[in-house]
Amino acid sequence: MTANPTRTPITSDAAGHAPPKAVARLARLHLMPEQLRRIGPKEYEELAERAAAAMSDGQADALSVRLFFNLLRVGNRLSKDFEVAIRQSAGLSFAGYQLLFSLKSVGPINPNLLARIASVSTASMSSLLNTLERKELISREADPEDGRRTIVRLTEAGETLVESLYLQNMDREQAWSLALTHAEAVQLSELLAKLLMHRPRPYGEDPGTQAFWAPEGEPADHAGPPTA
Repeated sequence: MTANPTRTPITSDAAGHAPPKAVARLARLHLMPEQLRRIGPKEYEELAERAAAAMSDGQADALSVRLFFNLLRVGNRLSKDFEVAIRQSAGLSFAGYQLLFSLKSVGPINPNLLARIASVSTASMSSLLNTLERKELISREADPEDGRRTIVRLTEAGETLVESLYLQNMDREQAWSLALTHAEAVQLSELLAKLLMHRPRPYGEDPGTQAFWAPEGEPADHAGPPTA
């Protein structure tokens, strides 16, 4: 039997096992062309809708799937893109930049309130503050009204850095904003603000017969403080 000159033979180790790279190569060779083709964003969205319908026995709302699926995807893409610029220029995570920007916006503040407005989890807040303090970008001091509490403020170096980083951040804002007209941006901004003000029911609570969407012509339920 003549060996196929286009096929690279796979050698086994002493135990008769093919090396991992060879196994991966074989797996690729056995994939059908359908499994190797590129899936575009719109097709991925449609496939996700079908999967959601199948997994929920048809109970999923197609618009809800599409909306939150794409919101999460856009959020991930934005945070990754913005973080590249921040990390390359200052060696900070985007969460670190968010804290600096929030401090620039609201001034000295309690760490717990800072975590909420900057959308940073309280679990990672301490580590972030330690990093920023080590870089001498923030300072922590006792609250003059209550010595048991701490106040966080920007240092002069922090003020200078956050102003520089915002100009780079603005460049990314401009790059992304070209996807929308001004009117579309106004509408999207208003809708996102409305969503941020919404107070969803707690996870695990029985939804009862609650519909997916607020009734047309009636304001959505925004009871309680806005989500961070």
